[in-house]
Amino acid sequence: PKALEDIVDVANNGRMENATWTCGKGQYVPETEYINGYIAIPEDLKTKRFEGHLAASKIRGDSMEPTIFNGDTVICDDLGYQEDGIYAIIFEGQGFVKRLQRVAGGVRIISDNQAYEAMFAKNDTEELKIIGKVHYVLHKV
Repeated sequence: PKALEDIVDVANNGRMENATWTCGKGQYVPETEYINGYIAIPEDLKTKRFEGHLAASKIRGDSMEPTIFNGDTVICDDLGYQEDGIYAIIFEGQGFVKRLQRVAGGVRIISDNQAYEAMFAKNDTEELKIIGKVHYVLHKV
């Protein structure tokens, strides 16, 4: 990276924007930050829209396979719901990375791994907080 705006924090746990998220049964999201490194931001995310709104986080679990694997890193924003896609969310007090789909009456919370059943959040629930959309997944080879 050539400048600070070209990197984003990588965290193991902490607040919503700097957390280890789970692709599984849920992950407690503590209120303290812990940054353990930095990664370069892809060129298409270096815009005013995303300035100060990006974080990279480690993933635990297999519920989003084959899209996201245990140990992957995701780059997501903190801009809330934008359109159907993959998001970092807090649901029933636990942190997840899941596919969201708006449907009549609420939101389907979907795992890409078919071994996991979809969850549902009603439109009027306070149990779902949508943090932001996942834009990139970094896989270990």
